[in-house]
Amino acid sequence: MNRYLQVFIEVFSSIIYKYKFEVKSIDDVTILLSKKDFQLEFVMWRETTDIFYNIIISKTKIEKFSISNFIISNMNEQDRNIGVTIDSNDTPFQRNIRALKYFSNLFSRSFSGMLEGDKKWLEDYKNSPYFEEPRIIDR
Repeated sequence: MNRYLQVFIEVFSSIIYKYKFEVKSIDDVTILLSKKDFQLEFVMWRETTDIFYNIIISKTKIEKFSISNFIISNMNEQDRNIGVTIDSNDTPFQRNIRALKYFSNLFSRSFSGMLEGDKKWLEDYKNSPYFEEPRIIDR
């Protein structure tokens, strides 16, 4: 069971409801926000949370973009204002939950087009210093 799943659903509840995402736990550290033609993939590692944008090409293939750094580059103090004090003794779980809250705030504020399925934001990403070539992955 994914120990992040319940907290993830709570943190992203307004986004899940507003944009009608399906939530899928893939393994102990990976959660997807899924729609018919794309997914936002969150992977909670020991020291960080990575975000991938997956375009569904077919039933067996996705085009996977690593967008964590691009997303973080758009973050501001308002996104980080979650009413929690950072403590050097925080566990990786606590740090990742805090990161998920930051990301939820940022997505709510800045990336409504992406959440609706509009892919125009990809042009900004491709022109950013954070762009990485996508990979084609078997599902």
